[in-house]
Amino acid sequence: GSEEQFRLLVQSVTDYAIYMLDAEGRIYSWNQGAQRIKGYRSDEIIGQHFSRFYTAEDRVRGEPQRALETATREGRYEKEGFRVRKDGSTFPIELALGGTRQDGNPLYVGIIHDITERKQSEEQRRLFIEQLIASNEERGHFSHVASHDMQEHLRMVLSFGAMLAEEYGDRLDDKARQYLSISLDAARQMRELVDDLVEYERMTDETSHDTGFSAAAEIRLVQGILKEAIAASGA
Repeated sequence: GSEEQFRLLVQSVTDYAIYMLDAEGRIYSWNQGAQRIKGYRSDEIIGQHFSRFYTAEDRVRGEPQRALETATREGRYEKEGFRVRKDGSTFPIELALGGTRQDGNPLYVGIIHDITERKQSEEQRRLFIEQLIASNEERGHFSHVASHDMQEHLRMVLSFGAMLAEEYGDRLDDKARQYLSISLDAARQMRELVDDLVEYERMTDETSHDTGFSAAAEIRLVQGILKEAIAASGA
C-alpha cells in the first residue's frame, strides 16, 4: 500500500540520514542515507540510543534530551551542529527533528544533512575575504609610502625648477623658457595626480564626494598631458 511505498522511498534516500526514534530516543528505523553518512548498518544501530551520534561536549550539555523535549513541546527542533560517525570522526550537520504521536506514544523522525561541503565553501570564502582585506591594506600601505617618496622628488623638481626660472630665466632663450615651463607644468600635474592617489586610498564606501567639476576643463587637461602622444600618433 501507500505506507509501504513511503517506507521504501525513505529507505532509498541516500543524501539525507533519516531515522525514527521511540519515546526513549532509541532508533528503530534507519535508511540508506543514514548508513552512508554515519557509517552504521541498520543491524548495528537499531535499538541504540541516538545520543551516541552526539559529541561528548554536547552530551555533557544535555543536547540530546533538549532536542527530544523541544520536538515534543513544539513539534519540531532544528539546529546546526556536529555529529560523530562510526569511525569517530566528526562532521557538520543540519538537523531537523520532528515530534509526533502514534497510538498515544511519542514518536520522533530525525533528518540529518551533511553540510561538510557547504562549511568548506564558507571557510574558503572567509579566507578569501581575509586575504583580500590584507591585500588591500598592503596595497594601501604601499601606495602611501610610494606617494610620499614621489612627493619628495616632485618637490625637488618644482623647487629647483622655480629657482632655475627665477635665477637663470633671463639667460635662457624663448624656447628654453618654454621647455622649462612645460616641465614645471608637468611636475605640478604629477603632484596633483599623486595627491589624488593618496585621497583615493583614503576613500571608503561611506566617503561622500558630491563636488562638481568641469568636464571640458578635464578634457583640456588630458589633451595637454597627451599633447606629444596625440601629435605623434595623429589621433
